[in-house]
Amino acid sequence: MYGTYISASGADTYNRYLEVIANNIANVDTPGFRREMPIVKSYFSEAIAQGQASPGIGTINDVGGGIGMFETVTNFEAGQAVKTGIDTDLMLADPRGDHFFVVDRGGQQMLTRAGNFLVNGDGQLVTQAGDPVMSAGGGPIQINPNFPFQFNNEGALLQPAANLRVNLAVVRPNSLNDLTHAGSNLFQANGALASVANDERSVRPGFLETSSARPVQEMVDMIKVTRAYEANIRMIQQQDGITESLLTRVLRS
Repeated sequence: MYGTYISASGADTYNRYLEVIANNIANVDTPGFRREMPIVKSYFSEAIAQGQASPGIGTINDVGGGIGMFETVTNFEAGQAVKTGIDTDLMLADPRGDHFFVVDRGGQQMLTRAGNFLVNGDGQLVTQAGDPVMSAGGGPIQINPNFPFQFNNEGALLQPAANLRVNLAVVRPNSLNDLTHAGSNLFQANGALASVANDERSVRPGFLETSSARPVQEMVDMIKVTRAYEANIRMIQQQDGITESLLTRVLRS
């Protein structure tokens, strides 16, 4: 049944691959979304894994051990700029795409590239999910609803009539590899964060960054992976048929 298990492992791997692609497609229109890319790993045969044979010997023990999903990595390629004209839409325009806004989710600091913010009933700047957007000073961004406001190109909230200027928190991780998806278009930092200096901050009010997921590429990947999944299913069916035929002949003899 070794071949059946290898084909089943391949079908399971490509099924999980399809789930990642489906999530990318679902977020094609999500501002600041970063697409996920599955990493598929091939395994040695069971005999090699258990030290009973060596790779490259060219025998039946070197036929391979199937594939599996090793991990998924995030493509941090920056999206395109889309003009919305909405005062609370903010786009991080840093050239390397490694700057992030800071939001508070349940008392925990999270990062996001999505700048489609709102002003809630309490006058706080929040994400679409209602999480407060944090200031450089560490508190939420509080807007006085009695006066007009605007954001400048350094990511500062300006309300001259209220004598108010508050910088949004804009940070940079030491490495993008330190970030993991935390759901709701948020990232959790597993390493140190550094505040971005004012002369390096570049924020475009009235613009949003598009998703890094590309519909055409995702559909091409989906077709390719679907065919691989179906091929593994057919192999399982063929091996099941061969096993059934073999058992029938043995019982007749």
